[in-house]
Amino acid sequence: MQVLANGLALGAIYALVASCLLLIFGILEIPDFALGGRIMVGGYAGYFVADHLGLHYWIAVIAAALAAGAMGVVSELAVYRWLRNTPSPLLSGFIGALVLLTATEITAQLLFTADFRKLPSPYESNILQFAGIRITEQRLLAGVVALVLIAALHAYLRGTRGGRAMRATLEDRRGAEIVGISPKKTAMIAMLLGSCLAGVAGALLGPMYLVYPTMGDNILIKGLIVIVLAGMRSSLGAISAALLLGIAESFGASYLSVGFSDAYAFIFLIIALMVRPNGLFTKSVLVR
Repeated sequence: MQVLANGLALGAIYALVASCLLLIFGILEIPDFALGGRIMVGGYAGYFVADHLGLHYWIAVIAAALAAGAMGVVSELAVYRWLRNTPSPLLSGFIGALVLLTATEITAQLLFTADFRKLPSPYESNILQFAGIRITEQRLLAGVVALVLIAALHAYLRGTRGGRAMRATLEDRRGAEIVGISPKKTAMIAMLLGSCLAGVAGALLGPMYLVYPTMGDNILIKGLIVIVLAGMRSSLGAISAALLLGIAESFGASYLSVGFSDAYAFIFLIIALMVRPNGLFTKSVLVR
């Protein structure tokens, strides 16, 4: 039960990042690898607000969301909007996102060096115990906040006019344009929402896994693995796949070796694709 609880908390963070990736890819049709850089920006923003300014942790979380959101808007206006008009937007976006990620990490290393920093949180040292399970308040908080944000994102997509416009764009971009939905405005809102949530993820991870220039790379890779496991388009499948991946990593680290904890995700991915090549949560289609 202890290992299961740790895996679920970790999987919730993976689900949050995967939801951001799915949202941005679905609207912009660009694999946004630069999201890892915005996770890192959120971590640093939270660190400076909490550590240097001495403000409360929740203010640091808000600052992380705003900083990452602002960076996402700039990335959309300065880079992605132009790349979508190229002859090969998917390839151009892929290259542009990698360049953005590399530039963001190099800039962070030049400004802050490669030293590890710990985002202070009042919840990191408190341990909760129930039914024989011991878990820090920070880890439990991170998992709960991640799931709440995912639920809020789904509620926005289904219950608001802007969310329905985004869903229409996801389903049929050309049809959405015909009925008057602005693709530029929709892309901007998607980038802003996804980036803000990525910044929150960075602030949630900062107290547990420290803040450094490449802190977003590992969580980004896990988010991409979750999307592949879910079948690329299934948001609810991504949540289930993320929780399964977190549980697999937790059990592997506890009962096999913690040194190979990052490898378990790829092993899980290979086994899952051998059984379900189209993803764990997609329907198989017979092509004649």
